[in-house]
Amino acid sequence: MYFYDPDSHNFWGLVREDSADELRLVVALNLSWILPCLQIRFELFEDGLGVFYPNDELFKTLQEFAQERDQAQQERAQSLQREAQAKTERDRAQQQLARALAKLRELGIEPDVLEGADD
Repeated sequence: MYFYDPDSHNFWGLVREDSADELRLVVALNLSWILPCLQIRFELFEDGLGVFYPNDELFKTLQEFAQERDQAQQERAQSLQREAQAKTERDRAQQQLARALAKLRELGIEPDVLEGADD
């Protein structure tokens, strides 16, 4: 386990190589440090702590996760809005078709007969 204060950049942690070992203190002076069991690397920079996956990819910050979440929510809302608009347009087209068919029937023209006339 480790603790990091982003305001003061204080870092410390307690680790052990395996469950049989004693806990060992890790402090900022020991950085860059790799978490033995997960191979995650901690590195302290002037602007804060960097946490890296074993492939050296930087972990995302909470702000980055929040931005991704917000963007996904916005995209979902836009998609739902487009779906609702498409449904409204389909419903409108269905109503226009129903009115046109009703008008044909008023004029004595049976729409079903018209469909079979091309055969």
